[in-house]
Amino acid sequence: MGEVPRIPADLAAEGWRVGRKRVARLMRAAGLRGISRWRFGGTTQSDPRVRPKPDRVERPFTADVLDQLYIGDIREMFPL
Repeated sequence: MGEVPRIPADLAAEGWRVGRKRVARLMRAAGLRGISRWRFGGTTQSDPRVRPKPDRVERPFTADVLDQLYIGDIREMFPL
């Protein structure tokens, strides 16, 4: 709720004393949401004509349980 901090400040300027948590709770109960100035940036869309990069590790990465396996590769960021 990006607008919540502004509302208590505006109310304080008019002489009302109210906390931001109360404003957030009342807005949530009334189904009100603040307007964000920033739009969510979408993910990058890959070009289907470009061939994907090769799998250099060539190992199957599967996990039996959720949150058991994490994989990362920084070689693309820092080529040899």
